[in-house]
Amino acid sequence: MQWDENAIFAQSSPYNINVSKDATYDASGNLLTGTLTDPKDGGINFGGDTRSANRQSETQDVSWNLRWRPTNSWTLTSDFQVIRATTQSFDSTVATGIQLPKEKLDLSGNIPNLMFDAADRAYMADPNNYYWAFTMEHKDQSVAHEKAWKGDAKYEFDHSVLRDIRFGARLTDRDSLTQNSNPSFNWSPISQPWQLGWNISKLASLGDPRFSGNTNLHVFDNFFNGKVSVPSLIFPNVALATGYPDSYAALHKYHDILCAEQVKAQGSGSCDPWVPASFGTDPSGTNSQNERTKAFYSQLRFGFDDLKFPVDGNVGVRYVSTDATAHGYTVFKSTLPTIPAGATVAGSIVPNIPVFAKDQNYTNSYSNVLPSLNLRMKVSDKLQFRFAAASAMSRPDFSQLQGYTALSEDVNTTTTTVGNVSTVRVNQVSLTGTASGNPNLKPATSNQIDLTAEWYFAPAGSLTVAVFNKRLKDIIINSVYSYPIPDATGTMQNFTVTGPINGAKGTARGIEVAYQQYFDKLPGWMSGFGIQANFTYVDSHQDLYKPVNQAYCTGTNTADNLNLNLNGCDTNGQTFGNLPLINLSRQSYNLALMYDKGPISARLAYNWRSKSLQAVNVNGTQGSDGTDTNPASPTYGQHNVTWGLPTWADAYGQLDASIFYKINEQWSFGLEAQNINDAQFKQLMDQHSGTKGRAWFVSGPRYTAQMRYTF
Repeated sequence: MQWDENAIFAQSSPYNINVSKDATYDASGNLLTGTLTDPKDGGINFGGDTRSANRQSETQDVSWNLRWRPTNSWTLTSDFQVIRATTQSFDSTVATGIQLPKEKLDLSGNIPNLMFDAADRAYMADPNNYYWAFTMEHKDQSVAHEKAWKGDAKYEFDHSVLRDIRFGARLTDRDSLTQNSNPSFNWSPISQPWQLGWNISKLASLGDPRFSGNTNLHVFDNFFNGKVSVPSLIFPNVALATGYPDSYAALHKYHDILCAEQVKAQGSGSCDPWVPASFGTDPSGTNSQNERTKAFYSQLRFGFDDLKFPVDGNVGVRYVSTDATAHGYTVFKSTLPTIPAGATVAGSIVPNIPVFAKDQNYTNSYSNVLPSLNLRMKVSDKLQFRFAAASAMSRPDFSQLQGYTALSEDVNTTTTTVGNVSTVRVNQVSLTGTASGNPNLKPATSNQIDLTAEWYFAPAGSLTVAVFNKRLKDIIINSVYSYPIPDATGTMQNFTVTGPINGAKGTARGIEVAYQQYFDKLPGWMSGFGIQANFTYVDSHQDLYKPVNQAYCTGTNTADNLNLNLNGCDTNGQTFGNLPLINLSRQSYNLALMYDKGPISARLAYNWRSKSLQAVNVNGTQGSDGTDTNPASPTYGQHNVTWGLPTWADAYGQLDASIFYKINEQWSFGLEAQNINDAQFKQLMDQHSGTKGRAWFVSGPRYTAQMRYTF
């Protein structure tokens, strides 16, 4: 995979933006139209990046299957599989910056409209108005193996009630090693406006002969499928992104030049050189996992044909044992105060914990019993009912099980001196930590019930209605948990660690209606037409084991800020809360027109789903400069609140089509078209003034022609 990008994005402080007097707003006070300026910062600051990313992945899969029927009653099967997968990636971004004199917006339509006059376009096409902004590199590589064996047996009864019994076992052994650069995405400034006056003397302008060159004027052809006009912009050459690390080192020398000028002018300061991200040497970037599972299962199939309404079904149970090992690392550092000679110490006791950094293996074993029952009652040849009850489980991803934990001891003190006697009072001792993952996570489990009615009113026609209720436990969220380590005396000291835990439960209940019919009574070629439709309604919600109910937001952007990460915080300091389960739409439907007659098979299908929650507090909709509107807060009115908005995928519908022609028993020819309606995908963000658009995407239709040969 090779991915190249040219993008421009805003990075000004919103509190420095001025809005023109002729601006218009909606009833909730949200901006609709107006012109923005930022004279305080010398213009509205934008960054323009050239990004080049590549990934190489390979999967090798060897599988073997054996089926044996020693008698008419017994069937034995065995499967064995070996998989090896590798992937590696390098992602590199180099960016310029520009400060625009003005930006005219129209947000009243379906998509944002940025309007540029001739002076704007000329300004953005002039390299002298740009500066070198930043670099950012990322590297990762992974290798994984899995071996799996399954053995099954089936015995068929010669009995009026019992049909057959099935039982078997499945064994797996899988491991994974993932390495990321540290920092994972190493953002490093070359010259930024916030560095002026203390770190650099001025921005590294392309108009300065020392820093000019290595850029190009990029024209956005057919942007947004030609529906949006974008001006031409100055971007770094791709060679600067692909030339890492030499190209990065050369660009950061621009910073060193400007920093040396600033240090000389102010008579103090330092110029730290650019340091590339490390790879393979820092344990915080390494995740090593091994997992072995054993599953034993059995199912009994039966049928009561002599009842007025015959009933058949199956009852089964699955026992699953999981043994996991995470090869990790624990680091402890301590920030202890300096005690003056002869001073006395009072207040809280400071645990004496030696500083350490050590390898550590974490083991986690658990077992699950998963019963299931499926029943079908045949009221008639056309009407039947189904009932299903089962338990299910979903293990955490390896990415959530990383065994790297950074612990720290921070001591807050005050020193008072009376005469020649000093007293150091320990006010607070904080034992905290941050975990990249949690090797002790349990799987999320579900108890679920389904009830279905099926009416087959024609040989190729049916109407079904299903209701379902799923109760989820041990949903994984980011929260806090206790992490004990011994001090120098052997006494265990509990650290409050932020990281993923099994911290919530939830429900998903709803109804599904499905209809299908071929109009086979129509004459001739028209008898091949048919319709297929279904509609699903789901009501879902999540309940924390330790509920967080706060009207206003506090704290910083850390994993232990549950109010921020789970309920979401607005830029005015208020929380949202009452959010559904992620990626579940409340409503969805599919409608298809079908044709199957002779050698022709065709489909025209429209698929739609309502909006669904994607995440809370993610990059691009988070910050630390929200306004404190809590009347009881001592910082009321200040811009110091950490905020993170809930983001949603808006309602989306797509029209697809396909037609296949069967030439003979072996050969067929087909045409497929996806997204015929050129649908627009929209991402939303919540605010108390209303849900607003965050991003708009169009990918255009896709057409495929294919020839198939069947052996």
